[in-house]
Amino acid sequence: MTIKAILFDADGTLMDSIASWKIALTTVLNRRGLPYSEEDFQALIPLTTKEGGAYLKEKYGFPETGDEIADEYLGLVESFYATEVELKKGAREALEYYAGKGIPMAIVTSSERILIEAACKRHGISQYFQGLYICSELRTSKRNPDIFVNTAKILGAEPAETLVYEDSDYAIDTAVKSGFKVIKVIDEIKTVDAKEQI
Repeated sequence: MTIKAILFDADGTLMDSIASWKIALTTVLNRRGLPYSEEDFQALIPLTTKEGGAYLKEKYGFPETGDEIADEYLGLVESFYATEVELKKGAREALEYYAGKGIPMAIVTSSERILIEAACKRHGISQYFQGLYICSELRTSKRNPDIFVNTAKILGAEPAETLVYEDSDYAIDTAVKSGFKVIKVIDEIKTVDAKEQI
Protein backbone atom coordinates (compact mmCIF):
# COMPACT_ATOMS: atom_id res chain seq x y z
CA MET A 1 0.00 0.00 0.00
CA THR A 2 1.20 3.53 -0.75
CA ILE A 3 2.57 5.53 2.16
CA LYS A 4 0.48 8.69 2.57
CA ALA A 5 1.94 10.10 5.80
CA ILE A 6 4.99 9.75 8.04
CA LEU A 7 5.22 10.24 11.80
CA PHE A 8 8.59 10.81 13.40
CA ASP A 9 9.55 10.45 17.03
CA ALA A 10 12.09 13.11 18.04
CA ASP A 11 14.54 11.94 20.72
CA GLY A 12 16.75 9.10 19.59
CA THR A 13 15.03 9.04 16.19
CA LEU A 14 15.35 12.41 14.46
CA MET A 15 17.70 13.83 17.08
CA ASP A 16 20.77 12.39 18.75
CA SER A 17 19.61 13.73 22.10
CA ILE A 18 19.52 10.77 24.47
CA ALA A 19 22.91 11.63 25.97
CA SER A 20 21.59 15.09 26.92
CA TRP A 21 18.81 13.56 29.00
CA LYS A 22 21.27 11.19 30.70
CA ILE A 23 23.55 14.10 31.58
CA ALA A 24 20.58 16.02 32.98
CA LEU A 25 19.43 13.06 35.10
CA THR A 26 22.98 12.56 36.35
CA THR A 27 23.10 16.22 37.42
CA VAL A 28 19.71 16.09 39.15
CA LEU A 29 20.72 12.99 41.11
CA ASN A 30 24.31 14.08 41.83
CA ARG A 31 23.10 17.39 43.28
CA ARG A 32 21.26 15.29 45.85
CA GLY A 33 24.16 12.97 46.62
CA LEU A 34 22.98 10.12 44.41
CA PRO A 35 24.72 8.36 41.50
CA TYR A 36 23.30 8.10 37.99
CA SER A 37 20.74 5.29 37.70
CA GLU A 38 20.11 3.53 34.38
CA GLU A 39 17.00 2.01 35.94
CA ASP A 40 15.63 5.49 36.56
CA PHE A 41 16.56 6.62 33.06
CA GLN A 42 14.69 3.71 31.47
CA ALA A 43 11.69 4.42 33.70
CA LEU A 44 11.69 8.08 32.59
CA ILE A 45 11.78 7.36 28.83
CA PRO A 46 8.00 6.99 28.30
CA LEU A 47 7.14 9.77 30.75
CA THR A 48 6.57 13.47 30.16
CA THR A 49 8.93 15.80 32.02
CA LYS A 50 6.20 16.52 34.58
CA GLU A 51 5.57 12.81 35.11
CA GLY A 52 9.33 12.28 35.40
CA GLY A 53 9.57 14.85 38.16
CA ALA A 54 6.73 13.14 40.02
CA TYR A 55 8.48 9.75 39.59
CA LEU A 56 11.76 11.02 41.08
CA LYS A 57 9.92 12.76 43.93
CA GLU A 58 8.00 9.61 44.82
CA LYS A 59 10.97 7.26 44.55
CA TYR A 60 13.51 9.32 46.48
CA GLY A 61 11.35 11.55 48.66
CA PHE A 62 13.16 14.71 47.59
CA PRO A 63 12.07 17.84 49.50
CA GLU A 64 11.21 19.65 46.24
CA THR A 65 7.85 19.12 44.57
CA GLY A 66 7.60 16.96 41.47
CA ASP A 67 7.01 20.07 39.38
CA GLU A 68 10.12 21.74 40.78
CA ILE A 69 12.23 18.69 39.93
CA ALA A 70 10.68 18.60 36.45
CA ASP A 71 11.52 22.28 35.91
CA GLU A 72 15.11 21.67 37.01
CA TYR A 73 15.42 18.65 34.69
CA LEU A 74 13.92 20.57 31.76
CA GLY A 75 16.13 23.58 32.38
CA LEU A 76 19.24 21.41 32.20
CA VAL A 77 18.38 20.03 28.76
CA GLU A 78 17.09 23.25 27.18
CA SER A 79 20.55 24.60 26.39
CA PHE A 80 21.59 21.26 24.87
CA TYR A 81 18.73 21.36 22.38
CA ALA A 82 19.37 24.98 21.46
CA THR A 83 23.13 24.65 21.02
CA GLU A 84 24.41 21.06 20.95
CA VAL A 85 21.91 18.36 19.98
CA GLU A 86 22.65 17.03 16.49
CA LEU A 87 20.40 15.26 14.01
CA LYS A 88 20.72 11.50 13.78
CA LYS A 89 22.73 10.25 10.84
CA GLY A 90 20.50 10.09 7.76
CA ALA A 91 17.68 12.15 9.26
CA ARG A 92 18.04 15.18 6.99
CA GLU A 93 18.35 12.98 3.91
CA ALA A 94 15.19 11.08 4.86
CA LEU A 95 13.24 14.31 5.35
CA GLU A 96 14.43 15.67 2.01
CA TYR A 97 13.52 12.41 0.29
CA TYR A 98 9.97 12.28 1.68
CA ALA A 99 9.41 15.99 1.08
CA GLY A 100 10.46 15.47 -2.52
CA LYS A 101 7.72 12.87 -2.85
CA GLY A 102 5.17 15.26 -1.35
CA ILE A 103 4.44 13.04 1.65
CA PRO A 104 3.16 15.00 4.69
CA MET A 105 5.15 14.52 7.90
CA ALA A 106 4.66 15.28 11.57
CA ILE A 107 6.58 14.84 14.82
CA VAL A 108 4.96 12.91 17.67
CA THR A 109 6.97 13.19 20.88
CA SER A 110 6.95 12.84 24.65
CA SER A 111 9.42 15.73 24.90
CA GLU A 112 8.49 19.34 25.51
CA ARG A 113 7.64 21.67 22.62
CA ILE A 114 10.30 24.23 23.56
CA LEU A 115 13.05 21.62 23.15
CA ILE A 116 11.97 20.17 19.82
CA GLU A 117 11.19 23.55 18.27
CA ALA A 118 14.64 24.83 19.32
CA ALA A 119 16.43 21.87 17.75
CA CYS A 120 14.33 21.96 14.56
CA LYS A 121 14.97 25.67 14.17
CA ARG A 122 18.70 25.28 14.76
CA HIS A 123 18.96 22.58 12.10
CA GLY A 124 16.57 24.24 9.65
CA ILE A 125 14.11 21.35 9.41
CA SER A 126 10.90 22.94 10.75
CA GLN A 127 9.50 23.40 7.24
CA TYR A 128 9.33 19.65 6.66
CA PHE A 129 6.61 19.10 9.26
CA GLN A 130 2.89 19.78 9.10
CA GLY A 131 2.63 19.59 12.86
CA LEU A 132 4.34 18.91 16.19
CA TYR A 133 2.21 16.76 18.50
CA ILE A 134 3.25 16.74 22.16
CA CYS A 135 2.03 14.00 24.51
CA SER A 136 1.83 16.27 27.56
CA GLU A 137 -0.16 18.91 25.67
CA LEU A 138 -2.60 16.26 24.46
CA ARG A 139 -2.74 14.64 27.91
CA THR A 140 -1.81 11.25 26.57
CA SER A 141 1.20 9.02 25.98
CA LYS A 142 2.49 6.75 23.26
CA ARG A 143 1.02 3.82 25.14
CA ASN A 144 -2.30 5.13 23.82
CA PRO A 145 -2.69 4.57 20.06
CA ASP A 146 -4.87 7.67 19.72
CA ILE A 147 -1.89 10.00 19.41
CA PHE A 148 -0.69 8.07 16.37
CA VAL A 149 -4.14 7.43 14.88
CA ASN A 150 -5.35 11.03 15.28
CA THR A 151 -2.14 12.55 13.94
CA ALA A 152 -2.24 10.29 10.88
CA LYS A 153 -5.85 11.33 10.30
CA ILE A 154 -4.88 15.01 10.42
CA LEU A 155 -2.36 14.24 7.69
CA GLY A 156 -5.06 12.49 5.66
CA ALA A 157 -3.99 8.90 6.19
CA GLU A 158 -5.13 5.69 7.85
CA PRO A 159 -2.72 3.67 10.06
CA ALA A 160 -1.98 1.17 7.28
CA GLU A 161 -1.00 4.07 5.02
CA THR A 162 1.30 5.66 7.60
CA LEU A 163 4.97 5.02 8.32
CA VAL A 164 6.18 5.57 11.89
CA TYR A 165 9.83 6.09 12.83
CA GLU A 166 10.45 5.19 16.49
CA ASP A 167 13.25 4.04 18.78
CA SER A 168 11.30 3.12 21.95
CA ASP A 169 9.99 -0.42 22.17
CA TYR A 170 6.82 0.55 24.05
CA ALA A 171 5.84 3.11 21.38
CA ILE A 172 6.72 0.70 18.58
CA ASP A 173 4.48 -1.91 20.18
CA THR A 174 1.60 0.59 20.32
CA ALA A 175 2.03 1.59 16.68
CA VAL A 176 2.38 -1.97 15.36
CA LYS A 177 -0.71 -3.16 17.24
CA SER A 178 -2.62 -0.22 15.75
CA GLY A 179 -1.77 -1.23 12.19
CA PHE A 180 1.02 1.23 11.38
CA LYS A 181 4.09 0.40 9.34
CA VAL A 182 7.08 0.96 11.64
CA ILE A 183 10.80 1.46 11.18
CA LYS A 184 12.75 0.93 14.39
CA VAL A 185 15.67 3.33 14.70
CA ILE A 186 18.69 1.94 16.52
CA ASP A 187 21.97 3.58 15.55
CA GLU A 188 20.90 5.37 12.42
CA ILE A 189 17.84 5.91 10.26
CA LYS A 190 17.74 3.29 7.52
CA THR A 191 16.51 5.42 4.62
CA VAL A 192 16.96 2.52 2.20
CA ASP A 193 14.41 0.48 4.21
CA ALA A 194 11.93 3.33 4.00
CA LYS A 195 12.37 3.68 0.24
CA GLU A 196 11.64 0.01 -0.25
CA GLN A 197 8.24 0.45 1.39
CA ILE A 198 7.12 3.38 -0.73
